[in-house]
Amino acid sequence: MRAMQRKTDEPRNSYSLPRHSYEREKGLFPFKGKGGLLKYMDQMEEYAAHLEQAAHDFTQRHNTMLKQYGINLTPHTESKRGYRVPMVRWRNLQDRTMGMPQFDRVICQVRSEGERRMLYEIEVERCLLNNQAGTVNTTMRRLKTTLESLEHAEEMLKAGPGLRTV
Repeated sequence: MRAMQRKTDEPRNSYSLPRHSYEREKGLFPFKGKGGLLKYMDQMEEYAAHLEQAAHDFTQRHNTMLKQYGINLTPHTESKRGYRVPMVRWRNLQDRTMGMPQFDRVICQVRSEGERRMLYEIEVERCLLNNQAGTVNTTMRRLKTTLESLEHAEEMLKAGPGLRTV
């Protein structure tokens, strides 16, 4: 919580804002046109493939050991939302329910401090992996929307004057 609190002695907005979008930091806006956008989308696709493999590797690395607790980790893709990278979810092996309650139940039952620490470390790694997946999924969805808008603008330009849209 402390990391999220702003220091009171720091001046707010002490940086100068750029006047034009092309003056912004390259890391925030790494493209200036459709070509740059397409290149960035390709880079995000590569990163998404890397994260997808990381999610599967993560679950395989831990599931053999987690089976003794009646749970496992499952990569779960919400494809209906257009997500590319799966999120890793806790799953109960008996009733197939998923989510944090599965983790909570097991960590509360485990008495050994070493086992509790191991489960905690798995959960931390799962949360960080899911954060990356969520960021990539959101970014990719937004990039696709932007590309659609650019293509629409191109169509309107090519159509010429006199074309009305509602």
